[in-house]
Amino acid sequence: MSSAQDPFYIVKEEIQDSIDKLQSAFHKWERISPGMGDQVHVTKELLANCGSIEWQVDELEKAVAVAAKDPALYGIDEAELERRRRWTSNARTQLVRVVLELAMQVKCGES
Repeated sequence: MSSAQDPFYIVKEEIQDSIDKLQSAFHKWERISPGMGDQVHVTKELLANCGSIEWQVDELEKAVAVAAKDPALYGIDEAELERRRRWTSNARTQLVRVVLELAMQVKCGES
């Protein structure tokens, strides 16, 4: 199955697009003055988006785990499984960075 038809790659592309949009919104959030009311609203939106993307990554990880039980059935090998695991791990790392940065910025703003 080509990567264009492989459901993993279709979902991966959608998730990466969501992560890219999240990071763009986060960089806009960084430029909002802490005293502005918009910051609280945007913070809540960003955190909700993080939660949604995290759920998608979780589901993709579950699909990879299922494929790992019988790779031949899905027409993939161990190297491909490792690429998929690495991608989901990197996606999760990108999310964690945004969440931690949000938490730090919010905490510093409360002080």
